[in-house]
Amino acid sequence: SISSIADTFDVSVAYVSYLFKNETGENVSDYVWNLRLGKAKELLLTTDMSVDNISVSVGYVSTSSFRRKFKQDTGVTPSQFRARTTS
Repeated sequence: SISSIADTFDVSVAYVSYLFKNETGENVSDYVWNLRLGKAKELLLTTDMSVDNISVSVGYVSTSSFRRKFKQDTGVTPSQFRARTTS
């Protein structure tokens, strides 16, 4: 987590966030979401795992939050994404 990074280097979370955005051009939460989204898409395309299990696998506690965020970013639900790309 960003707080453990900050603790390791004895700096504030705000400073770590600033440095991260300065280097990558995106904030930490967007970066983490993009990693999760990429992995979720990969799992949807290459496995028969349920959306619930994929949600947990990419770090979401709430499957409904994962589904909502996935649809917000892609325009389709995880199930629709799987069906469109595998048919």
